[in-house]
Amino acid sequence: MQWGLLGPDFLPAQRRLRTLGVGSTVRLFNELAVPGLGGLWFGKQALLAILGIFIAQEAMRRGKQVSNIEASNALEALACALSFEHTNWRQDERLRGRIKLNGRRDHSFSALRKRSAYVVQPMRMRVVQPLLALGLVTSDGGSQRFNNYRCAQPGLDFIETACGAFRPNKRSIADNLVRWMNGDDCVSTPPTRQALSPIEPLAQSACKILRERMATGGAVGERRRIAMQWVGSLSKDTKLSWSLPPAELASEHWRDLHAGGIFFRARDAALDMLEAVEAHLSQMKMRGLELGPTLPERIGQAVSTLRAAAQAYVDFGHDPIADGSATAFCRDCLFSDPAETLRALVRRDGRVLRLVGDLVLPGAAFRDVVDSPGASADEARIIDGSESTEETGITTEIAWPENMSFRMANLFLLNLDLNGGLSAHLDGGSNVAQ
Repeated sequence: MQWGLLGPDFLPAQRRLRTLGVGSTVRLFNELAVPGLGGLWFGKQALLAILGIFIAQEAMRRGKQVSNIEASNALEALACALSFEHTNWRQDERLRGRIKLNGRRDHSFSALRKRSAYVVQPMRMRVVQPLLALGLVTSDGGSQRFNNYRCAQPGLDFIETACGAFRPNKRSIADNLVRWMNGDDCVSTPPTRQALSPIEPLAQSACKILRERMATGGAVGERRRIAMQWVGSLSKDTKLSWSLPPAELASEHWRDLHAGGIFFRARDAALDMLEAVEAHLSQMKMRGLELGPTLPERIGQAVSTLRAAAQAYVDFGHDPIADGSATAFCRDCLFSDPAETLRALVRRDGRVLRLVGDLVLPGAAFRDVVDSPGASADEARIIDGSESTEETGITTEIAWPENMSFRMANLFLLNLDLNGGLSAHLDGGSNVAQ
């Protein structure tokens, strides 16, 4: 905003989203780690999403106007609500919306399809990529728009094997759910809960289909298959180190993983540095930070840490990103003058912090609440909206090498689930796939 100019009637809220121009680079490194996995970490995630697509298609065939997103979100909310009620609202990492759904007695489709009824980021968002990558859905032109998805035959087979044994009200799960979408109060039944609940085990026949789909797709499917085989051999006692490549993985795959880990460390160091600047601006109540020959000590230390991390990536000598964006980012962090490094990173930010001449100023998404580096990390560290939904935050008890792609943790958990060991793991039991 500039004084003297007419402004808008309202100022829209600014998300503290820091891509630093490397959102696509982060996605590519994660794609190299486990192609097509996205945020999939247990089988019922995929089932609820594709079942939502199927019942949306069936409902529209019968004349009801509903989108894939509306149907899947409402179905997921129903599954979680039924599960919470059955377990007396016990928390579980596979259930969402404990606060939103608590006290809600209206399980009708018309109520649960509303945006306000459930969480902002449903589990469905984490499986947009894997549904298509694993061939469970089709989409015109390969678009990853969830509303454009249609069930493919493997997806239909997956639904049938997962839900075929459940007959609520002497109907198939899908038929019962379509009736629910048309206003029938028919879903408060044990078979419905057992079929949909994220904490109920997926039928072994459905697990087999999902495992087979993980191995399809030529070279990328083979990388997924071998990676799943490897994580299945790990336990909490396994000692993993970048300097000790596992025999199970191809050397090129390990180098891709290692390069990604080094890059993620440089990316995190850049965010630490920008957070140090935020903390400085907030604490000192300054109009701006002048980029002169000397910087405040804490910021200077953060720049030194960033330089070391960026140099490590350049020295590693393996950049699997075809457009060279990873190397370009790291070179932006290697100016001999710390002020130039800071200038380059603030330019890449432009949302939380902005550059005006030689002054670093608060941007539209700046929050005057930062009192130490890392305090604003949760939202500002989002590198890409779709990528951020991949992170599980679930402990695997595996001592992964530093900054290993979180898709490996997702894959470890998925393998446990497909082998019937996930519930025991989440309850504190053995985390070794049997």
